Order: sequence, then structure tokens, then C-alpha cells
Amino acid sequence: SGPEGNKHLADVRARLIPDKARNGIEMLYVPMAFDVQPSGFRAQYYDLMGEKAIANGLITPDETYRVSGDPILPRRPVASPLAGIKY
Repeated sequence: SGPEGNKHLADVRARLIPDKARNGIEMLYVPMAFDVQPSGFRAQYYDLMGEKAIANGLITPDETYRVSGDPILPRRPVASPLAGIKY
């Protein structure tokens, strides 16, 4: 059980190992966590480095990220609907 009374896994460590990278990568694995969702309904992966970067203000995700475990997607520019019109 966690501090809020929800059940958690005893060991939440997880690693994602990239199979291939076109230009090589510095990290041999991506540190993750695998734990029960706050609702306690199912388990999921948590991006530890991504969430730490958000907390430190290094990245600003789009509105899909609200709480820990949500998808962390970059903000994308919105195209003007008039961008392709030429007079």
C-alpha cells in the first residue's frame, strides 16, 4: 500500500531497451516505472525522466498530460486554416 492507501507493486523498476537506433543512442535503456494506476484498476508504465523534466520546467507537454502516467506529447504548432490560400 502507498501513502494514500492505494495498493502498489513491491518493485516498480522497469527498463525499455531500444532494439535499434538509426544514429546510435547514448542511453542503453530508458528508465521507467511499472505500477498500479491511482484508481487501482490496472498497471501501466510511467516515464520517470519525462515526468522529472516536466517538474523541472525543461519541457512543456500538450494538454493530454495532466497527472503522472498520462501520455507526454510535445506541443505542436497549430496551422492557420488560411495558410494555403494565395490571392
